[in-house]
Amino acid sequence: MGLLVERFELGPLATNCYLVYKGDRAIVVDPGWPSEVDAVYRRVRELGLRVEAIVATHGHFDHVLGVGRFRRLLGYEPPFMAHRSDVSMIMSAHLVAEQWLGVRVDPPPMPDDFLREGSIIMLDNVGLKVWETPGHSPGSITLLAEDSALVGDVLFRGSIGRVDLPGGSWKEMRRSLLRLAGLPGETRIYPGHGPPTTIELELADNYFVRGALVGSET
Repeated sequence: MGLLVERFELGPLATNCYLVYKGDRAIVVDPGWPSEVDAVYRRVRELGLRVEAIVATHGHFDHVLGVGRFRRLLGYEPPFMAHRSDVSMIMSAHLVAEQWLGVRVDPPPMPDDFLREGSIIMLDNVGLKVWETPGHSPGSITLLAEDSALVGDVLFRGSIGRVDLPGGSWKEMRRSLLRLAGLPGETRIYPGHGPPTTIELELADNYFVRGALVGSET
């Protein structure tokens, strides 16, 4: 049996948090909202899983603010992993949440490990490989394993993440989209918001992906 992926929508921006597991080992990706990570924890307990890492696909507040509470629920501290380029964003995430949503929450912890191109996160005997896929933020990453890709806010069903926020770049986003577009069509895409999709579907009718491909030919 390969990796299993379960999706949870957390917080006011309906941010996807993923529980990725094989056997009794798991990682949690983007536990974004403190008051709602309890649902993820309950599922971890129900399945009898040991969480080996918490991973942020990027540093925006709705993807990282639940890390501290999730660790407290677990009763131990699996390493928190993210890309170094988004560290300042992570450390100010609570301030941005207060500015945007008017809520006060605790700051997330400093990442313990920094991911970069080619990093491997082992889960049982399966390695999740890190691709650097900037554009939505400088430190946006994709996690690749078997026939799945957890892409954060780089690619959505029928759309893409914003590039007009601080640190965003359409030039970088286009490169990242081109890279993802080169994956096999059946690759299952798990985005940071909205339902899962596939590369085949996005090549067929995602305006932004198609635009990136056309732009690469000029």
